Amino acid sequence: MEKEISEVLLDIAADLKRNNGQPWALTNDSGDPTVFDARSELYIRDIVLDKDNNPCALIPLGHFEDDTIRDIAEMMRQDLPQIFKPSTKCSDPDQLQFFRKISVTKFWYCEPNLYHSDLLPDADTPASRLREKYLGDPEELLQDARTDPEVHAFLSNSALWLEGEIDADSFSREQQEKLLKGNGYSWDFFACDMDRNQIICEIYFEENQLEFRNDI
Repeated sequence: MEKEISEVLLDIAADLKRNNGQPWALTNDSGDPTVFDARSELYIRDIVLDKDNNPCALIPLGHFEDDTIRDIAEMMRQDLPQIFKPSTKCSDPDQLQFFRKISVTKFWYCEPNLYHSDLLPDADTPASRLREKYLGDPEELLQDARTDPEVHAFLSNSALWLEGEIDADSFSREQQEKLLKGNGYSWDFFACDMDRNQIICEIYFEENQLEFRNDI
């Protein structure tokens, strides 16, 4: 008598457990997949247990439609700390200051939290040493964070960074002009509204840093 499919799934899960949690390859000696699913019209190359010990098929994302892949990429980026997102840019390499455009008027800014005990001028800490190492070289900082767990942890620790969103539209025209004039900018200096709004947000961030602490 043929087993119920629920029993077959339990047998597969048991075999995967005995495989020490490693993926089980469903390929021939040439490395080609041998199991084809007619409903999804996809070959299944590997299976693996998920966190709940359910057997799952590993299917390369390249088999899916372009829009599906883009949706997955966008969802993954939403879970990333802001500083790791592709649209993040450096506004001041010597201070390791970064920003990201959210809208035409709103921008996210961050830089090391020099009020934190680990980043005070006399601090001899891993965080302080990493900051000193990468001052002036933000691209290397972001690149090393992909492969070096210590650097990744430094960037991911929100307490070590001043960060927040600023919306230029939250200020009156008078307040905007005051921020610009105090830093040597005229209203008409900028090529477009977005450039002006970014500088307004940047100035506010730099002049009101205590508002952007995450460690208190």
